[in-house]
Amino acid sequence: MTLDVLDVFAAHKRLDACHKNEEENELVCIDEPRDVLIKMLTEGDDISMKQNKIVSIVGHGGLGKTTLAQVVYHQLKPQFDCGAFVRVPLEPADMVKFFTEMFHQLIGVENHTNINEEANDIRQLVSQIREFLLNKRYLVAIDDLWNEDDWQIISSSLTNNDYGSRVITTTRVNDIAKLCCSGCDESIYEVHYLGYEYSRVLFFKHYFRHVASWPNAPGDIFLFGILKMCSGTPSAIISIASLLTTKVTPTKPWQEMMYSVYFSWKQTPHSLGSESENITGFELFREIISLIYAHLPCALKDCLLYMAVHARNQIIHRTTMVRKWIAEGFISENVRHSREEVASGYFDELINRNFIRLSEYDNYSREEMYEVNQMVLYALRQISEKKKFATVLSDVGISREYAHYFRLSVQCSSGIRSVTIAGPAEFYLNNDLVYLRVLDLDGCKDLENSAMDHICQMTLLKYLSLQHTPVKKIPPEIRRLC
Repeated sequence: MTLDVLDVFAAHKRLDACHKNEEENELVCIDEPRDVLIKMLTEGDDISMKQNKIVSIVGHGGLGKTTLAQVVYHQLKPQFDCGAFVRVPLEPADMVKFFTEMFHQLIGVENHTNINEEANDIRQLVSQIREFLLNKRYLVAIDDLWNEDDWQIISSSLTNNDYGSRVITTTRVNDIAKLCCSGCDESIYEVHYLGYEYSRVLFFKHYFRHVASWPNAPGDIFLFGILKMCSGTPSAIISIASLLTTKVTPTKPWQEMMYSVYFSWKQTPHSLGSESENITGFELFREIISLIYAHLPCALKDCLLYMAVHARNQIIHRTTMVRKWIAEGFISENVRHSREEVASGYFDELINRNFIRLSEYDNYSREEMYEVNQMVLYALRQISEKKKFATVLSDVGISREYAHYFRLSVQCSSGIRSVTIAGPAEFYLNNDLVYLRVLDLDGCKDLENSAMDHICQMTLLKYLSLQHTPVKKIPPEIRRLC
């Protein structure tokens, strides 16, 4: 299962255009991370100051890594002999353009005539750059690294000359950040989602560009909900602020617009509703997640999309997710590792790629609990819908429209293989669900012991959760299930 290649390339071009618009990617409270990064790059003893140093900025897409790197780069560049800020392309064929642009920036506009324009392969360009940097103190920023192969060839062009040169990289993958810094965690800066107060500051900052005064207080309760919906994603917050500045009119006041945007999100589980489904920031974030999804190993793609069936703010337990993946048939064992070990490794890889984040530690079960950012969840649901992988229904029954989906999350009839229900469940349990592999009824308070009669007919079932339900009696027929 892969994204359409044209979709990926088109999305990448839109992301390139977005990166060029600095004003729209402006960060709030940038002083602290800027100062920390500058300190990481400029402080040290006499020996370390003469050595080359690499600092890597890591975090999910859309959090402002590029903007932060640009701010630091432009502030420090006058201290160096030469510099370049270049973004790693998606297409491998564009690496020649990448190194050409890098060389142009390093050598300076006035010296472009000195560049060997006949150098049209990567090896020649790498050799030219290495030779040029041999006696230079340089500052190079490599933006949006995706994989190890790209870094290996890029790093080969960066001469280690003990002139105190500095390199900044940005990436969405923790392992790539560690690779760039040779495993030195002290040289990695992690960018996080904004907290509520910073989100509010960013919203005000962009809303007040066009609005003379803050509307009446009643809108604040909906603003809180909207900012929670954005989950600290700067691009989404900026877009919501921009939307409201264009929608708020004397005939359509602030409170009405806030109410409309907030409740369209609350009532629609897999999209953002009519007022906000085309907001640039939301669509940009979805495209970012789509690009990352396209670069995932095939074995991880189904595991990632399976996250889409979770409810917003739902805690994820590693052991539960591992068992579900295995029941779905996503995991294959190998000669060295069991299915459980392989699945747990996949879970770790999704953490490494910043799709799953640690939420809290359960002292009772002594287990770490995880969550998926709401904006990430929104993007995964959009991709999942497009791929016909899974869908989420809310307060509706099953119709013909959803007959071709293999997985449903009810917040569900024959032909589907996985059902997750949050809320009343009795309505959805019937003898037609004969192909189910996964049935998650955790927390369904209306279940009665009689529901087990239907469940025992699901002979292909490999995962069943009845936690936090009123069911007290398990019939012996349950043994017939796989």
